[in-house]
Amino acid sequence: MDQLRAIEGEKHVDEHIAEIRADIDARGRLLEMVAVELEDGTPLVFHCMTPPSEKTLRETGLADGR
Repeated sequence: MDQLRAIEGEKHVDEHIAEIRADIDARGRLLEMVAVELEDGTPLVFHCMTPPSEKTLRETGLADGR
C-alpha cells in the first residue's frame, strides 16, 4: 500500500494501544484501518474498510465535527 497520507489517532484496546489511521491505497481509495503493535513490534491490522466512517474522519481531523 502506498502511504501517501496518514492521519492517526489512538484508542486503548485491552492492554494495547490501537492506532486508527486514514490512509490512501495504491488505487487512490481512502481507507480506514485500526491496528495494534504486537510485542515484537509487528503491526497487526484487525480492521480495514473503504470508505472510512464519518466518525473516523472526524477523529482523524479529515472532516469537521458537524
